[in-house]
This record gives sequence, structure tokens and C-alpha cells, in this order.
Amino acid sequence: MLARILSVANEDKGKYNVLNISFRHLGTGKTTGAKVLSFTYPDVFAQLKNAEVDSVWDVVSEKNEKGFWEWTQVSRSKESEGALSEAEVTKRPAAAKANSAGRDFESGSERALRQVLIVRQSSIGYAIQYLENTPHSDNGKLEDVLDLAAKIEAWVFRGKAAQKKLSEGVKTIAEMDDDIPY
Repeated sequence: MLARILSVANEDKGKYNVLNISFRHLGTGKTTGAKVLSFTYPDVFAQLKNAEVDSVWDVVSEKNEKGFWEWTQVSRSKESEGALSEAEVTKRPAAAKANSAGRDFESGSERALRQVLIVRQSSIGYAIQYLENTPHSDNGKLEDVLDLAAKIEAWVFRGKAAQKKLSEGVKTIAEMDDDIPY
């Protein structure tokens, strides 16, 4: 990450020192703070204890075993030498995220589809269970299981809004392709 230093305060704790650093994350524009302890990463501490206000640093941070972020490596950014403004640095393309869409949650339609599939799976299970426990039924027929599962599913989604979502591109049990390879 690129960090523009806003202030650095060295606090003497006796056996060790703590740098309280206020900085602006140039990728997000957020202003936040960090603590650098003299004994955890002595090289980082030595480089930052005399950091100038408005200098830009490349910072590598990692979570420690207790779950706190620590600055593990720092170097003076070459972009600060070229005197780039914050707006210019912020316009740089951000690092690629794991999710190419830039989000890590389901959309409304994805949630609706997932809910339909969960209800469908559950309905098939209950249909099998019902037919196994019903006397005088031929519980070996796949068609009977799927018909009963479709009835259970229709009962669950008996509201108008749910039926509309079902009709929007979601196949019924009978229309689904067989995805079981055996």
C-alpha cells in the first residue's frame, strides 16, 4: 500500500519505543493510524522514526499471530520523489481482487436462485422420506418422487412473489438436466 505520512510521534516506554504514525492510505483515501514497536521490526522502526510529514512510503503489512496488522517492510516511494499529488496516486489502478466483479456477496437474484435450490433439495429429501414411510406405495419410482417434490416445492413457494421468482429462468424439477454422473 502507499501511505502518505501525516505525523510521527516517538513514545519512549523504557525498554522499548513506539512510533505512533498517522497516515493516509492513498489507495482508499482513508486516514488512519499505525503503531510500530522498536523490537518487532527494528529496520522498519529505524526507517520511519525520522520520516518527514507528507512523504509517501510503500508499506507491506501482515497480520501477526494475535490478528493485529504490523508493518513488516517499508521503503520510501519513488512516487513521492516525483511529487505526485494524492489525487494522482489515488487514480492508479488498485491491485486485482480475488473476486473480479469487485464484490464478495451474492446479488438478489443469486440469493433467490440459491433459496430455490435449497428448497428443491429439501423437497426431494422429504418426498423420498414420505414415500418410504407410506404403505402401499411404489417407492422405487423416480417420477413419483419428483412429482411429490414438485408439489412440496410449490406449497413452500405459494406466495405470488416467490412464484414470480421461480418462473424467472429457474427450471422446475422435471425440466432440470440430470447432473448425477451415475
